[in-house]
Amino acid sequence: TAWDGIVPQWWFNRHYRPVASFESTTKDFGPTTIYALTAPPVTPYRASAQAEYATGLVLARVDFDRRIMRPGESLDLWLQFEVHRRQSSDYQLTVYLVDAQTYEHKAQTTLWPYYIMPAYPASHWMDGDTRPVPVRIEIPEDLLPGTYRLGVLIYDPAQNGPLPLAADPDSDYPEVQVGYLRVGQPPDLAKAQGFSVTPVEANWEGSVALRSVGQPVELPVAGDVLPIQLEWQATGIPERDATVFVHLVDESGKIVAQQDQRPFAGRFPLPAWQPGEVMHDVVLISLPAELPSGQYNLKIGLYDAVGRLSRSDTADETMSQ
Repeated sequence: TAWDGIVPQWWFNRHYRPVASFESTTKDFGPTTIYALTAPPVTPYRASAQAEYATGLVLARVDFDRRIMRPGESLDLWLQFEVHRRQSSDYQLTVYLVDAQTYEHKAQTTLWPYYIMPAYPASHWMDGDTRPVPVRIEIPEDLLPGTYRLGVLIYDPAQNGPLPLAADPDSDYPEVQVGYLRVGQPPDLAKAQGFSVTPVEANWEGSVALRSVGQPVELPVAGDVLPIQLEWQATGIPERDATVFVHLVDESGKIVAQQDQRPFAGRFPLPAWQPGEVMHDVVLISLPAELPSGQYNLKIGLYDAVGRLSRSDTADETMSQ
């Protein structure tokens, strides 16, 4: 009885085609059409989630048809669920984009699995199933350039509330955030006049390399702001949403000034970079008013909540400035 609602859906038309049609031999039924699966979803980008819910349902990963979004277009994705035990309720899904810098929710859509409730509700999913659920998000025309994550919230109508996560059953808003999607390009801050650029070959785990460091030709004095230009390159798809630290240290190794920030102030974090892409960012270091004149060094590195990212080369992380 659900076919009239399923056949018009975008995901059905994308992956099934009619191969035969015939009329019924009785007047009680209309014509019958047989459809064949043409191809599985093309998903060049897969983002791991491994979010387990209290009911034994696991959002294992999300498959995207692309990582770069364009305003005014649609983004097709598949939520890959693993069923570890039979579900007792039918769930609704709310899927939206989360701004990686401001954490605001954008482009929200709410749907039943396969878009209509009787199509294949969660209560029919069997223990041991792997269930891909298609979702299409319409990208707003006015979506700002930057990086977005996919937010997923599962609603249980029988309990009149969200499905709790196994790791945090008391959370009022058990949201799961997955992947890094991008709109537009970051500002190109390279080749500013009045800078001296020093080539660097520093590589970190997770496909991140620092290619050069720029400093002002006219050195600042105590109390000024010291701008440092960093030329980065993604040698693959960076895996960790790391923060960059730039430390100004004296000859004894003491930190006298520093600035820690996510690339582009979090607007374009590392996991949103494309393999081979070169990115130019600027770090502004406020110098103490009492800082004495002298020779100082820069130390540059990366860290996240797990710890510092390890270097994959043998070069010194300290550069004389």
